[in-house]
Amino acid sequence: MSCRGSNDTNRKVQYKRYCKILIDVLKTAKEKYYDELISKSKNKAKTTWKIIKKIGNNSENDIKSLKTNDTKTNNPHEIANTFNDYFLTVMHTIIRSIKKVNTKPKDNVEP
Repeated sequence: MSCRGSNDTNRKVQYKRYCKILIDVLKTAKEKYYDELISKSKNKAKTTWKIIKKIGNNSENDIKSLKTNDTKTNNPHEIANTFNDYFLTVMHTIIRSIKKVNTKPKDNVEP
């Protein structure tokens, strides 16, 4: 009989403990692998995006529905537009918070 299907509470506790250890080891190994790929890469940005695409190319990561305030939608276009609106708002907030410099370009150039 397997540990998972066992009625023995000690076996179940051990099984869960070892599952957690295995998950942690696999996570650490993946992080180390990807860190090494990026550090050895000549084009770190390109390698990073390849890794993101590889990891994110999983249907489990797809957003099936989105709830904002009291509205919930399953429509992929509405979900995309909601995220777009959010990030545009954040961008405009950041732009407004940046102080403008009152110097002219020629003021910074020596004759």
